[in-house]
Amino acid sequence: MLFGILIALNVETSFNTPPMAMACYYLEGLAPKLVELNEIFAGALPFVFLVFAAMFMFTWCPSSRPGCRRRSMTPSRHLGGCCSGR
Repeated sequence: MLFGILIALNVETSFNTPPMAMACYYLEGLAPKLVELNEIFAGALPFVFLVFAAMFMFTWCPSSRPGCRRRSMTPSRHLGGCCSGR
């Protein structure tokens, strides 16, 4: 399940970054003529960083993985922080 989530997040990143950037090119067609493509890419950049942060969290913080919530929220594991690796 984790591998599928990481693939989906990676594909989502490709929709917002060049050279593919289908979402950005779609917004370019909808936006007024005053809005340039560089501004759309700059606006999408924070969301790309959020996706990268989610990918990092799912990979390196076991307590953030789907399906592991019940086991990782026990008091002994919660004291070690999200990246304790227990």
